[in-house]
Amino acid sequence: MNIEDILDDMDDLLDRSRPIPFAAHKAIIDADHMRELLNAAHLNVPAEIKRAKLIDSDCDRIINEARQKHGQSACSRKRPFSRKQRNGL
Repeated sequence: MNIEDILDDMDDLLDRSRPIPFAAHKAIIDADHMRELLNAAHLNVPAEIKRAKLIDSDCDRIINEARQKHGQSACSRKRPFSRKQRNGL
């Protein structure tokens, strides 16, 4: 179960809760079920953060490789032609 599914389940739990009379902003929920969802969220957040960090580091690596490759090709184009190249030999 990923963090988005867990949050959706929490939202559903609140939607199914019973309001407390004369206190519209308060409701009765199944505390055991909410605790299970919170525990699942705590367990899943680190895994998703690790995955996001890996993706971020991969992006940085790819960008750096592209910059290096672009820099090398730009350097090779900036070299002046030799006399043989200018004269078509």
